[in-house]
Amino acid sequence: MAQIDPPKRQERYPDRDIDCQQAIEYALHDLIDNVRAAGWAEHEIVEAIDQLTLAYRMGREENIKLEAMLQVRNWLDRARRG
Repeated sequence: MAQIDPPKRQERYPDRDIDCQQAIEYALHDLIDNVRAAGWAEHEIVEAIDQLTLAYRMGREENIKLEAMLQVRNWLDRARRG
């Protein structure tokens, strides 16, 4: 697997998103090459990556909603106890 470069700085900076894409790109190409070598077709690989990305995003969104609901519940519990 390709070495993934860290960000140039920890704080936000112009083009940080592009640097992240470039860091991921090499590892992604390695992953695709390895999966293709195992016998999967490129269109299957791309579709699988798309579906995994979508599932990851949906999971993150659900976690954010759940955390917000838990914060409200905790706030209400504290308010009831006075």
